[in-house]
Amino acid sequence: MLYQIILKNFKSSWKNYFVYFTGNIIGVAEFFVFLGLYSVSKVIMKDASADFGTIQDIMLACILVCIFSVAIMTYSMQKFMRLRLREYQLFYVLGMKRRKMYGMILFEYFSGCLGTLFAGMFAGRLMLGGVLKAWHYFFPEYIRRVPITVSVYMDTCKLSVAVFLAVAFSLLVWADNHGLQDLMNDGKKKEKKPQSRKWLVFTVAGVLLIAAGYWIYARYSLNYGYLYSHLFLIFGTFFVVLFGGGILLEILHKRRKFYLKHLLGLNGLYSRYQSNMLFFLMIFTVQFAAVGYCGVQIAEILPISGQEKYFPYDAVWMGKDTGENQNFVNQCVKEYKGSVKKFPMIRVSGYSVELVGISEKTYEQLSGKQVHLKNKEIVYIQNEYKTYNGKKVTMGAMDYGRKGYTWLMPGSFDKEKDEYVSPESNHPIASKDWDHLYRMKRIEAGNWFGKYRIGVEAENVVVFSENYFNKWHEKLKKEKEEPDLLYLFSFPDRTEKQGTKELQKYVNKYGNQDYGLTDEVQKTLYVTATFVTELEKSLLFQLSNKAFFFLALLVSGNFALFVKTASELPDYRKRYEFLSCMGITKKMKKRTLAWEVKLLPEITTAAVLLLSAGYVEMEKIRESYLGVVHGKEVWIYWGCLSAGYILLTEVMLELLKKWVAKRVEEENRR
Repeated sequence: MLYQIILKNFKSSWKNYFVYFTGNIIGVAEFFVFLGLYSVSKVIMKDASADFGTIQDIMLACILVCIFSVAIMTYSMQKFMRLRLREYQLFYVLGMKRRKMYGMILFEYFSGCLGTLFAGMFAGRLMLGGVLKAWHYFFPEYIRRVPITVSVYMDTCKLSVAVFLAVAFSLLVWADNHGLQDLMNDGKKKEKKPQSRKWLVFTVAGVLLIAAGYWIYARYSLNYGYLYSHLFLIFGTFFVVLFGGGILLEILHKRRKFYLKHLLGLNGLYSRYQSNMLFFLMIFTVQFAAVGYCGVQIAEILPISGQEKYFPYDAVWMGKDTGENQNFVNQCVKEYKGSVKKFPMIRVSGYSVELVGISEKTYEQLSGKQVHLKNKEIVYIQNEYKTYNGKKVTMGAMDYGRKGYTWLMPGSFDKEKDEYVSPESNHPIASKDWDHLYRMKRIEAGNWFGKYRIGVEAENVVVFSENYFNKWHEKLKKEKEEPDLLYLFSFPDRTEKQGTKELQKYVNKYGNQDYGLTDEVQKTLYVTATFVTELEKSLLFQLSNKAFFFLALLVSGNFALFVKTASELPDYRKRYEFLSCMGITKKMKKRTLAWEVKLLPEITTAAVLLLSAGYVEMEKIRESYLGVVHGKEVWIYWGCLSAGYILLTEVMLELLKKWVAKRVEEENRR
C-alpha cells in the first residue's frame, strides 16, 4: 500500500520533476558536445591556418560550458533530491524506516540520472554530429570528417556520474544531519546578506579586481595572465554585486516609503539573497563569455567582404633576378598596362614558418626612416592591414625564449631546417641557440607589401643591416630555389585578371619551388584576388565557430534561467495566494510577479553589458599594443550583437513572465 502511495505521489508531481530532469539532460548534452569538440579539434583541422584561434576558442568554451553544465546539473538534481526528501517525510511519519526511505530516494534518483544520461548523450550525439557535418559541408578546405570516438562517451559518462554521486552524497549527509523540522522548513529560512558598511571594503576590492583584470588583459598575450584577467573580471564583478548589492538593499530598507512600495517585487532578493547571488554568478559567467569574449571577436572579424582594399598590390612574387624573369615581367606589365616595383630580398625561416628579409636601404626607401642597424640587429615588422606603417608593437612580438630576441635562419624553410627545429633533433633550444638569435632593435606593424597570412607570423618582414643582408643575399642568390628579388605588381581593373593569370602560369612553369613544410601554406607567388577569396573563406569559418559558441553560451544561460524560474513556481503560487487574500488587484499581482521574475536577470544583463563595454575598449587597447588599429566599427558591430542579446533576453523574460502568471492563476483557480 505504501509503495502505491509513493508511485501515485510521483505520478502526480511528474511535471515538477520534469524540469529538473530536463536540466540534467541539457547538462549532459553540453558535456558531450564540447568534450567531443575538444577531443577532435586537432584532428579535424586540415590546415594550421584554419585552427588559428579556433582551438583556443574550443578550449575556453569547453571549460566554461563544463563548469556551467556541472552547475546546472548540480542545481537541478539538488532541487529534485530536496523536493523528494520533503515529500518522503510523509512516508517517514507513516512508518517507513529511514534506511528504506533513503534507499527508495536513491533508486528514484539514480534511475532518473541513468535515463537523463542516455537521453543527454543521444541529444549531444545528434548536436555534435550536426555541427561537424555542417562545418565539413560549408568548409571542406579546413574541416575533415572524423568519427566520434568512444573516449567522448566515456569522458561524458565519467564526468556526469561524478556529478550525480557528489550531489547524492552531499544531500544525504545533509539530510541525515538535520531533523525533520529543518527539512520541512528548508527554503523558508531567510538567507543572510551583507548589511554593515564595513562590507564596503569587499566592494572596493571587487572594483580593484575589475581594474586589475582590465589592466592585465590589455598587456598580456596568450598566457596565464590572459586567463587570470578574465577570472579577475568575473569575480570582481561578483564581489561588487554581492557586497554592494547587500548594502544597497539595506539602504533601501531604511527608506520606508520606497521599501514598502516595492517590497513585494524585491522580496526574492531580501529573502533568498545568497541563492540568487550564486545563480547570478553562474548566469553572468556564461553570458559575459558570450557577449564579452565571443562578441568582441565577432566584431573584430566583421565585415568579411571588401578585404581587397587592404592590399596595396595585385600580386607579389618572390623570384630570381634572371634575364628570363626580367624579360617576362617587363613584357607582362607592358601588355596588360600594369606597373612593377622591385626590391632585393631573401627568404628567412622561423620555427616552421617563412618570412621576407629586406635590407636597411630598402626599408629606408619604403619608410623614409633610418635605423642604423649593426651586425645581427633587426627591425621586425608584423604585417597588419588594420594599422599604419611604423605603428609601434609592444606586445606579442616573436620573442623565442629570450626577451628582445627572435630565432631566425636565412633561407627558405626546407627539409634541412625542418629537421633542425624538430624536437627530436640534438640542436639547442631557441633561447640557447645564439648562432640564430637576432636582437630586435625595433618591433613595428606595417602593410608594405600586403598581409598575405592568416596565422600570426607567416610572411612578416625582417629588416637586416646593409652589410649583413648583402652577405646573405650574395650567398643565397647562388642557390637555384632561393628567391632574391621581390616583384610587386599593379594592374588596372580591366586587365588585372588576365595579367595575374599570365603571371601565375609563368611562375608555375619557371618559378621557384614551394617546399610546403611550413605550418601555414606559404607560396612564392601571392595573387591578391585569389588570396582574398581564401581569406574571406577563413574569416567566415572563424565567424561560424565563434557565432556557434556565442549562441550556445546564451542559450545555456537562458535555459538555466528557465530551470530556476520553474523550480520557484511553488513560491510564486504562495505569494500570489497571499496577495489575493490581501485584496490586491489582479493587475498588481501580475506586475509584482513579473518584477520578481525579471529583476535578477535584468541585473545580470546590466552587469554583463557594463563589463563587456569596458572589455571592448580594453581589447582595442590590447590590439593596439599588438600593432592593430581598430576604428569605431568594432563598437558598432558589438553594439548590434549586444542589442540582439538584450532582445533575446527580453523575449525569454516575457515568455517566462506569461508562463508563470498562467501557471499561478491555474493553481489559484483549483
